[in-house]
Amino acid sequence: MDVLTFEMLMKACQAFGVQVKDIQPLPGHRTRYRITDDHGKMHLLNAENSFLGDLMDYKCQLLVSVAYFLTYLKRKTDLPLPEPLLTREDELTFVGNFFCFSMLTWVEGEPIKALNQSQAFQAGSIMATLHHRQQGFERAEGFTRPWPTQDHLRHSWYRIQHNAHLQQEDIERIEALLARRTGFRYRSRDDLPESGLIHGDFKLQNYVLNRGKLRIVDFDHLQHNSFLYDIAVAFTSIHDPKLKHRFLEGYQSVAPLPGNLEDGLNRAYLEATIHRIGAHHRVLRCPEWIRKEAPLLVKLARRYEQGAFSALD
Repeated sequence: MDVLTFEMLMKACQAFGVQVKDIQPLPGHRTRYRITDDHGKMHLLNAENSFLGDLMDYKCQLLVSVAYFLTYLKRKTDLPLPEPLLTREDELTFVGNFFCFSMLTWVEGEPIKALNQSQAFQAGSIMATLHHRQQGFERAEGFTRPWPTQDHLRHSWYRIQHNAHLQQEDIERIEALLARRTGFRYRSRDDLPESGLIHGDFKLQNYVLNRGKLRIVDFDHLQHNSFLYDIAVAFTSIHDPKLKHRFLEGYQSVAPLPGNLEDGLNRAYLEATIHRIGAHHRVLRCPEWIRKEAPLLVKLARRYEQGAFSALD
């Protein structure tokens, strides 16, 4: 970490009233830092940067919107979620040196490598709680989170084509699936079936375990989308069919499953796979990763076209 970056982070921490003992960048995140204060308590510092004023306002609003939503969920659920900190001026963000910062409490827990039956059930129940409780959330003026468009999906697919060595027949097959089978053709959020604010990155690396209880972290991908898409993203890191069904049982213990489950989930899984490969943060630094993962998409598309694919298997 260079001196300029360190000074900038220290200034942000001071704005949130945190006396810093240690700063560590999070692995795999270029603008996320674990802050340990002088009492040994940990916090998460999020940063967004831009040299353009309008874009900076937008990125700040993204951080503020996550903080608003987490504050609402904290009131409505007993889930151990990160809580936003306020600056000394009672603001949710601090702006300085072309960066916008927010700070959250650190969610304690150990990372896990694989889910067992009990944890899969817990994960499903946590997701259903988030889906069910968010429905009373009133979006304040200026609330800003992404919602799916065909352009987002096409951009991820373009990255895959650009970096992977796919056969022409596979390119045409996936293009055809994108043209006729995806759910990313909605004109507005109101067109999305059984939708709302979803976590958007409900994967294994975002679970931590604390005293036998599962916790979910990293709301950076909070977005407007269908509930089935959230389930599909979760299933991209759950490969055992028994664990997938246990996850759905946990979901049903809190709220009914979304309608059109299997067909809708299959479409959402295809979309989630394209995003996982083409929009992953590793792509910009390591194009080889996309070439490693692309055969999975090809295999999935071939099975999907043949009617032999189920996201539940």
